Amino acid sequence: VWGFFDEVAVQLGDNYETLRLVSDKIKRIQQKGYTNIKIILNKKSQKDIQTITRFCKDLYDYSFVANYFYQEKIVRLTLQTSPKIVNFFNGEWMEWFVFMKLLDFFREKQVPVACLRNLSIMFPNEDRHELDVFFLVNNTTPLCIECKTGEFRKDIEKYSILRKRLKLDETQFLMCVIGLSEKQTQGLSSMYDVTFVNEKNFLQQVEKSLSHTD
Repeated sequence: VWGFFDEVAVQLGDNYETLRLVSDKIKRIQQKGYTNIKIILNKKSQKDIQTITRFCKDLYDYSFVANYFYQEKIVRLTLQTSPKIVNFFNGEWMEWFVFMKLLDFFREKQVPVACLRNLSIMFPNEDRHELDVFFLVNNTTPLCIECKTGEFRKDIEKYSILRKRLKLDETQFLMCVIGLSEKQTQGLSSMYDVTFVNEKNFLQQVEKSLSHTD
């Protein structure tokens, strides 16, 4: 049972350019240890205001925030202090988003998969690692996706080494970094030993990778 983590994550990921105003502010206020947020929307379009207020209302309905109030283009939220909710806005939402979008993708393609979030692995020398999102496609093809909503550059070498230790092809190990441009994903992929994607193009990359294994 997943609660509403999957629904909120997909809503946030599908509308990230508009809703990052909310998620970034929640994350920032959480890190400061405060619980009250004010979001001013007077410079936003009617469409963006509708998207933001619907999202905030859903956060309240699903108990991701303790209180929600909207009046005169100002949203006020009272945050939850539950560690699960804090971790969700601190980046776990991205793992849920990628996981659910991939599940839907493979379901539509009628491709059999086995999948896990936060898969713990241990190497023969007892080194332990956790994989954000792992799929086994058609019982044969592994697919690993590491999800990043913040700074990722310091982790590139770590994931490059991990991919080699797992004996995965570069196309089977993706770093999905929120907000990267298409040009950045292409440039970084050519520079390093992992494939970089963003929240908009990771499904295209997965489809492309799988077509090469058929």
